[in-house]
Amino acid sequence: MALPAPLAQAVSTASERLVLIESITDNFIKDLQDIAVEMVADVTQAIAAQAEGEILSAAVLAQSVSVIDMSAILQDSEFDEVVESFLFRYQEVLNLTAKHMSDAGFSPTFFSTDLSLLTALAEMDDARWTLISQEMAAVTREAILRSAFLGASLSDVAQTNSESVGSTIAKATNQARTMIMAYARQSTALLGERANVGWYMYVGPSDGLNRPFCRHLVGKVLKASDVKNLSNGQIDPPLVHGGGYNCRHHWAPVPDPQLVVDYKDEHATPNDLARAQSSGGAGGPNSPVVDAPEASP
Repeated sequence: MALPAPLAQAVSTASERLVLIESITDNFIKDLQDIAVEMVADVTQAIAAQAEGEILSAAVLAQSVSVIDMSAILQDSEFDEVVESFLFRYQEVLNLTAKHMSDAGFSPTFFSTDLSLLTALAEMDDARWTLISQEMAAVTREAILRSAFLGASLSDVAQTNSESVGSTIAKATNQARTMIMAYARQSTALLGERANVGWYMYVGPSDGLNRPFCRHLVGKVLKASDVKNLSNGQIDPPLVHGGGYNCRHHWAPVPDPQLVVDYKDEHATPNDLARAQSSGGAGGPNSPVVDAPEASP
């Protein structure tokens, strides 16, 4: 049996938004990876200039690191510009969310009133990126000094530094994906609350990558009150964070509660809710089953 038109539209618009979000995050991830490569090259060059052919002992490396201006290297790599561009793209997600709310039959007149809250969310995320850049500088220093005790050559230092910076970049991309997806859900939650949305459909991929929380709810329609009472066991609330870190699913507002009555197969049962709730964060980023495009985003 085909989905009723409004529910089919919810699935379609969620897919549209997921494509936009993945495009934004994929471009951002590529930019971060480029920055990592530039950082490793710049630091390696700085060490080579300081060491001038000396054996890379702990003392020599410590002296070299002490004169390397990590903030300048980050600035040269345009880290701030990349983050600023990423946060700017939040507006595209908000615009698409507003379009979907309008398509679902909700009035768009209240959209502008929540912009200040959404701007505050973006500013909060901006603060997170400051911490990420500081961490990149710290792990670079640590990696360089640690490599000295392994009898490192300059190429060894570059390799160790590359691995350490890469680990930080992986953490940053994980945050990027989680943030932008949360922003999209936050938009829906804020606009939905203002529109007194009573029902949401949990939409997105249904495949082997789904964590248990999502597997029990995807494709189901839930009362707004049930959504607010759920916990994903990782990063709450699910209305903003879905199933947890890297979750690929969204809440699509359902304008007509009668659809839930007429289409009972799509209505989340108490058993569905209980199973999702009891999953307790299973299938997180470090688990074999991860609700994300890749096991290590």
